[in-house]
Amino acid sequence: MENSLHLDLNSLTLDSSKNAESTVPATSVEDVSSTQSESPDSSEKPSDKSPEVAVPESRERKKPYVNPERVNTGGSQRDKLSEEELTERMERIRQQNEKIKQRRVDVQADEDAFRKTQQNERAKMARIRKVQESVNNTREQNAKRKMDKIQSREWDSAPPMNHKKLTVLLCHRVSGREEEVLVEAQSEVEGEEEVQEGEEDQ
Repeated sequence: MENSLHLDLNSLTLDSSKNAESTVPATSVEDVSSTQSESPDSSEKPSDKSPEVAVPESRERKKPYVNPERVNTGGSQRDKLSEEELTERMERIRQQNEKIKQRRVDVQADEDAFRKTQQNERAKMARIRKVQESVNNTREQNAKRKMDKIQSREWDSAPPMNHKKLTVLLCHRVSGREEEVLVEAQSEVEGEEEVQEGEEDQ
C-alpha cells in the first residue's frame, strides 16, 4: 500500500508495548522529589542567563544594504577629474565667488548712496520750504503796510465825491497817476461847490 508520498505503510509497524515502556520511564519517589527540588534552581538559571543573552542581540544592529555596483544602474558615467582640471575648476569657482562678493559690496554701496541722496533731498526741501515761508511772511507784511499807508493818506479823508469821479480817481491811482488825478478831482469838486453857491444866491 502506497500513499501520495510513495511510502510503504505496511512496512511501518508499531509495537505498543515497547512504545509505552520507552515513553514512560520508571521513576521512584526519591527521583521525583530530587527533580522537584532541583527545578527551582534550574528555572532560575535560565532566567538569569536570558537577559544576558538578550542584551547583545538588542545591541547588534543590522548592517544596511550596500550595493557597490549601484552607480552602474543607469545614467551617464562621470569622468574623474585630473589634478590640473580640478585645480582649474576650483580657481574658476573662486573667481565666481569673488565676483558675487564684489557685486554685493557694490549693491550695498549703491543703497547707501541712494539713502544719503534722499536725506540730502529732504534737507534741501526743508530749507526751501523754510525760505518760502519767510518770503511769504515778508510779502504779507509789506502788503499790509502798504494798505495801511494807503488808508492813512490825506486825500483819502477828503469830502465825499460822486461815484463817477471816485471811480476815475481809483483807476488812475492804480496806474500810477495819483497826483494828477488828485489835483483834477479837487478842482472839479471846487467848481461844483461854486456852482452850488451861485444857485443858492439866486
